[in-house]
Amino acid sequence: GHQDQVCYYTVINSVVLGRSRTTMKTVLIYLFVASFYVWCSAKYVVPPSLIEPLKPRGLRVSIPDDDGITLMAFHGNINVPFEGLEAGEMARDIIKKRGDRWVFEDKNIRLKKGDIIYYWIYVILDGLGYQGLDRNHTVTDFISIEETPHVLPKPNIGTTCENTVTTVRGKSACSRNLIFDSTFTSGTIDTSVWFHERKIGGSDLDDEFVIFDKDNSYIHKDHLVIKPTLTEEKYSEDFVRAGELSIPE
Repeated sequence: GHQDQVCYYTVINSVVLGRSRTTMKTVLIYLFVASFYVWCSAKYVVPPSLIEPLKPRGLRVSIPDDDGITLMAFHGNINVPFEGLEAGEMARDIIKKRGDRWVFEDKNIRLKKGDIIYYWIYVILDGLGYQGLDRNHTVTDFISIEETPHVLPKPNIGTTCENTVTTVRGKSACSRNLIFDSTFTSGTIDTSVWFHERKIGGSDLDDEFVIFDKDNSYIHKDHLVIKPTLTEEKYSEDFVRAGELSIPE
């Protein structure tokens, strides 16, 4: 394994009380006995990591296994250096090895050439923790992987249709059939199946003041994100009392 021998030495000086044979007086006879106790302990060093940027997307980071490892924690940032022992945008504890390696893998990370992966690794070996700090890797190439397409089960369409109260695009949907499916892998919102509801306030004048605006929704890493914004942050503190707002169609 990646272990350096660190040895420790202890010197013990002994003082012996005895009698002189000539004077029969009690004297102190200093007998210095240098006893060297030596013990060695293995100091584990977190080994260099194998960094594998994946194509079409993803990142894989791994270290070799060593006897006694029970956990590897990976913490990483893309193009943002760490200022301390921070969690980072990628943070995961790995408690099970793959074969003879401990592997962190994120299939949603999108990388491009020139990106710098800043990271640090924490390993628990024989109950003790070891850190591999201040590490980085510049992306220069990628490893192609085959993506298994996500195939939805085919709708259970029988010879007969048991109508339900649910309607899809003006037609009655059959019982036990798939009625709607939509993903956000294209990076944009499909306006043929989704639409933004734009309005101000609620149905009652006593409701909290709220604006439904399309700017508060976007796609990030194949997920729909809806993020609220305070009007005082976007406009001004007194906007709700004396502001003007136009919501386009």
